[in-house]
Amino acid sequence: MNANPSAFTDMSLPIKEFVSLLNPFDKDKLYRCLWEDYVREDVQNRIEDTADDYQDIPEDDMPDIIDAVVYKYVRDGDYDCNRTYWENIDNLIEKVIEEKGLSNGGN
Repeated sequence: MNANPSAFTDMSLPIKEFVSLLNPFDKDKLYRCLWEDYVREDVQNRIEDTADDYQDIPEDDMPDIIDAVVYKYVRDGDYDCNRTYWENIDNLIEKVIEEKGLSNGGN
């Protein structure tokens, strides 16, 4: 990182100025970190909204499933640009469940 280390402790520094101090690699890391939070929330909500589809999945496995979906979507770019965001999330949930050898309630 090329930024002045004191810039990271100066909370009065505007976020846009902070970001401008980052090199492209660090900007990408920050972007993906923030993006992961939004995708994780969406995946958790999607699983909760479709809980009947996943009733055979042990609750203890859900955090790992969610992490794997988020990683595949954000870090691996494992999505189809011709599908909607939610179709991609649903497909990744199913893919991860299948890869882990878990049942998805018969769906």
